[in-house]
Amino acid sequence: MLWLCTLGLAQASPERILDYTEVVLSHGPRAHDQPGEHKTLAWVTERLRANNYAPQTVGDPGVLFACSGGEAQSGALWFLAHTDAVHASVPGAIDNAVAVAALVVLAEDLAAVPPPSQVCVAFPRAEELGLVGSRDWVANHAPPEPGLVVALDLVGQGQLSATGLGPLWGDEALTWLAQHREVQAPVAYRVVSRQLGIERSDHAPFAEAGVLSMHLLGRGRSGIYWPYHSVQDDLSQVEVPALDALHRTLIRMAHARPLPSPEPSAALILPMLGVVLPGGLVWLLWVAGLGVTPVAWRGWKAALHGLAASLVGCLAGGLAWGIAGWGRPQAAALATPLTLCWLLGCCAVLSAWPKQERAGQGGALAFGGLALACGLFDPIMGIWLSLGALALAIGKWRPLVGLLGAALPLYLCAPATWRELVFHHLLPGQGVWYLPLRALVCWPLAALALAVPRWRWAPLVLAGLCGILVGVTRFLPAFSTAFPSLGQ
Repeated sequence: MLWLCTLGLAQASPERILDYTEVVLSHGPRAHDQPGEHKTLAWVTERLRANNYAPQTVGDPGVLFACSGGEAQSGALWFLAHTDAVHASVPGAIDNAVAVAALVVLAEDLAAVPPPSQVCVAFPRAEELGLVGSRDWVANHAPPEPGLVVALDLVGQGQLSATGLGPLWGDEALTWLAQHREVQAPVAYRVVSRQLGIERSDHAPFAEAGVLSMHLLGRGRSGIYWPYHSVQDDLSQVEVPALDALHRTLIRMAHARPLPSPEPSAALILPMLGVVLPGGLVWLLWVAGLGVTPVAWRGWKAALHGLAASLVGCLAGGLAWGIAGWGRPQAAALATPLTLCWLLGCCAVLSAWPKQERAGQGGALAFGGLALACGLFDPIMGIWLSLGALALAIGKWRPLVGLLGAALPLYLCAPATWRELVFHHLLPGQGVWYLPLRALVCWPLAALALAVPRWRWAPLVLAGLCGILVGVTRFLPAFSTAFPSLGQ
């Protein structure tokens, strides 16, 4: 009955979030310590008090927070949303007015239908200056032992996604998260958080202090929020369906008890299926793929022939990419045509390779070698390549397992992935580094292509298409309506 009441309140919540976002934007520029930010903090304080909360501000430059049931207690669920924008000229609708509005609406709904355990909302300042407010909060005024900390940033558009799932997120914690079906958990972000610890929102200081935490953000069709930190980040970017999904997720998290416990594990949530693969099984599958790799051994000549074929195919694709995109921004509108240039160039060479059946025998070795390297970095990366090694080492073609094994290279080849890597400053926006890097991550794809039966006219057709696309791409604009050149 309580849950039905909560759903009833949630029906009008997207409209309220949109209305409150307009209110926040109406306060004017919200760069740190500007009048717009102070007006926003005063408005948030007023709304919390109107719903019988007792908001407090601690630290310097300050964090405004309030909890259901009064004073903060250990084991509480904390939601965070920073109040500042990056610059006075940037409206900051998605970054981060929507998150502020969403937490105010959440607090109002929880006041009407109290959660089973304590939920707190907090509004750190100076996030855009380097998480200054949240770092001071954790260092000098930390709340008592939070059960889970969730930072909202870049929400209100795209697909709601969970990042920041670092080493403390194990089997139990990911099972808890998987219950929230509207939240994706991208595997690449899981690996980055586990191994590199690159976190860019207010949950980061909590993660560094050993608190279970994560970051909820919206990922657009291009993989990122393209108008990030630009003058285009205004109310027109807000998507009502995304607001609906956001509020439903926040309500469900607030009422989902008990909260998960931190437990290191290599578990992951399988993409699209939403099923948790336990950490122990991840390790087992990775080792199994490495174990069967020697089964594919057919002697030095066959192995070197296959490895050389796949590598030359990758380099040919990289050459097509380089000619088409040389000296131009490659992460915006050109990302998709450049990827097609690479694929056509690679496949044209592989389809013409002599003794194709013999060359295919190197496929399992290509998979196994990269599975070993990637798995030593993180078994979550190595497992996909191990599946490819299993498929090709069995001796008979297994399309389904082969496609699973190609999941990681395919993901790393996707235009959206390159945009994300550039967006997060993990790779530069252009340069000759594309050629060797593509050759490395796509090596298994080329090995898989060698196992496909040959068509007589395939080399000429694919080479012709590649040449046409390379020529066309040279004249395509680097930016478009979907991917404009953004003013900072």
